[in-house]
Amino acid sequence: MAARYRVHDDLSLYARVASGYRPAQPNIPIIDPFTGDDIAPPLVESDKAWSYEVGAKGKSADGMIDFDIALWRITWANYQASVVLNGVSTGGNAEDGLTAYGFESVINIHPTDDLTITGNLGYTSSTVNSDEPGIGAVEGEFLPNLPDWQGSIQWSYAFDVSGEWKAFFGGGVSYTAGSASALSGATSVLNVPIESRTFADLNLTVSNGTVHVGLYATNLFDNRALLSRTDNFIGGAVTNSTGIFERPRTIGANVKVDF
Repeated sequence: MAARYRVHDDLSLYARVASGYRPAQPNIPIIDPFTGDDIAPPLVESDKAWSYEVGAKGKSADGMIDFDIALWRITWANYQASVVLNGVSTGGNAEDGLTAYGFESVINIHPTDDLTITGNLGYTSSTVNSDEPGIGAVEGEFLPNLPDWQGSIQWSYAFDVSGEWKAFFGGGVSYTAGSASALSGATSVLNVPIESRTFADLNLTVSNGTVHVGLYATNLFDNRALLSRTDNFIGGAVTNSTGIFERPRTIGANVKVDF
């Protein structure tokens, strides 16, 4: 269900309510090597979520600034979650569910016809409603691998080069806050902090409308940032540790021809 109200030509407000669910499914059995028992729940039960969102979209009278802002909230009952038992990942449910809320915002600034600056900022709080020993969560704990703050700023500047050729110079900086790699009460995975990270990119494209020649650099300062990790342990000893890092600084070129 959604509703929209146009205040005037440069501003509109909206509200949206929606619900959804994931059906129950058979679970992957995990056999305890010492007892021979299946220690995994036999069934991952159905879960259901309600989402609520309000927002505003608009622009300044002179068109120099336009924006899109949204506030949202989600209540998720019987949340389906990943559970690691004896170093093996399987499914489970949070009996009391979780609550999440936050906001997303985008603003575009056009100081001149040739320059556009775009800013993004978002916040997410997603926590379990009560102690959940089945999935290893503590009341009020953030879900793993889910940073609270994320933001970025990008720019693009266009200028004439020669004749029909035009250049576009752009770049950006993005920031992602830190998070946790696992729930604090997980029995087979260590809860290890994942640090915040910042990346910068640059790009330059020259085009005549048919031929496009580009240069780019990603992760400009070669930040060796950890994006996610998993540290399995049994009996207090780490048995396996894996992680995913951001791609190292990459400098390249590309050519595109429109036919």
